[in-house]
Amino acid sequence: MLPALLAGGSLLMSGVSSLLHHGAQKKAAEANTRAANEAFALTLEDLQARQAQEERAAAQQLAILRTDSLASIGTTKAGAAEAGVGGVSTQLLLSALDRSYFEKQDITTQNLDMTTEQIRRQAEDANATRRARINQVQAPSALPSILGFAGSAMDTLAPYLMNRKPSA
Repeated sequence: MLPALLAGGSLLMSGVSSLLHHGAQKKAAEANTRAANEAFALTLEDLQARQAQEERAAAQQLAILRTDSLASIGTTKAGAAEAGVGGVSTQLLLSALDRSYFEKQDITTQNLDMTTEQIRRQAEDANATRRARINQVQAPSALPSILGFAGSAMDTLAPYLMNRKPSA
């Protein structure tokens, strides 16, 4: 009777141990997932703030460019009127001022587009890092715990089952 009781106790302890191990692995995986998601959210928040700053800076730069361009055009027109000059040479100068503004506007817009693309790639990299971090600690499957418990049960019960005499 005592050996059977010891075998049952051993089996029970093996089962509890398997359950506790499985639960600890699951909690570790959940904590890791939460931490990875929180880090990703903070990174995205930083990238979005940077994007907003870049857009504000570009808008300010474009406004300054336009103001300067309009001032130059106004000065040129006033100077030409005061001097009594007009015609093709004045139009060429005004066209050159417009072209200069549009070239600077294009450069500013291209720089913003490149920065936006870089920020988008950083967000993708942060998401890949999040996924890799989550995959480092896989959520446990119940199958290894069940198989481990079944193996312990077989090891514990095998001597008793082998010594059992067939009933006639």
